[in-house]
Amino acid sequence: MLSDDLEASLDKHKEDGQATSSQTVKKSVETESESPENNSVKNEPRSTIVDFDGPDDPSQPLNWSTRKKITTTLLYGLTTAGSTWASSIYSSSVAAVSMEFNVSTEVSILGLTLFLFGYVLREMHKA
Repeated sequence: MLSDDLEASLDKHKEDGQATSSQTVKKSVETESESPENNSVKNEPRSTIVDFDGPDDPSQPLNWSTRKKITTTLLYGLTTAGSTWASSIYSSSVAAVSMEFNVSTEVSILGLTLFLFGYVLREMHKA
């Protein structure tokens, strides 16, 4: 329902010849959804259109310098690799943890299980 309001608001601004920046559309949708006849919209999460201010907007990734694109890609790659390494490094010490604390393998692998379970819960919470 809210996406229909966003589309209608965009069409309205295009017909009026107004700019269709994300701020204009967001402000318009917030005003329209707060009206009494749209009570059902208040309980739904708000959507925001992500838009750039034209083809020369410096925030648009296509306009970034090559150095910034490479740096951003490397940082995201290292973050992903780091989380993968963090979950797999524990698995090499499962036998040592079992012997050190005199527990079964199932109990010693619980640390890895809870670590990965945390990833799953976080993603489910974000969705």
